[in-house]
Amino acid sequence: MGLPVRTLIGIVLAFVSTLIARTAFEISYRLGFYPEKWLADLTMGALGSTLAFWLILSVAAFAIWIGLEFAARRWLRANSGMPPPGTAGGDKIPGPTITQYLPATAPAILLQDGWILNFNPTVLTGRKLISFNSNGQIGEGRNQNEWTWSMVGDELEIRRRNGDLQNRFRFDPHGTKFISTNHPDAQGIRDQFIFRDRAAQNSS
Repeated sequence: MGLPVRTLIGIVLAFVSTLIARTAFEISYRLGFYPEKWLADLTMGALGSTLAFWLILSVAAFAIWIGLEFAARRWLRANSGMPPPGTAGGDKIPGPTITQYLPATAPAILLQDGWILNFNPTVLTGRKLISFNSNGQIGEGRNQNEWTWSMVGDELEIRRRNGDLQNRFRFDPHGTKFISTNHPDAQGIRDQFIFRDRAAQNSS
């Protein structure tokens, strides 16, 4: 929408706002309330009735104009197919890509059960079973920290529910385990690793 059209719309909205404010004055008069007299009394005569009238009218018209301008912009945007502010072009922050299939860079064994995540290598109890669903979600062991997974190149990314990077792992084919890369942006504990339990490893 060009500048001339916006200017014309602004002028029309200003006129309509003033008309609505003036109508509100007339209604208040019919109800026996005189806004300018109330403001003049409130300021103990510092403002005369005429000045109080124009002051209240200006403030009311401006408030109505702001509301109409906001409503008009939303209506124009909805009818022009424009995206809401903050989501167009480079303003939108893309979320993590959810893997809907097993990519070529992922080990074929990844989707099999029997993985154990050592999420806190400093304590003996800092481990749990974890599984990777083909739709990119964590299956068993899913929580706020381990929510989705995806392959970025040859590295396995696990992300939190809010989209933050929890940890990134590189696969060690000799040890059949994923070892944390300790990525600086990762929010999880350092030196995590994911390995196969013995029963699953023997059955594989």
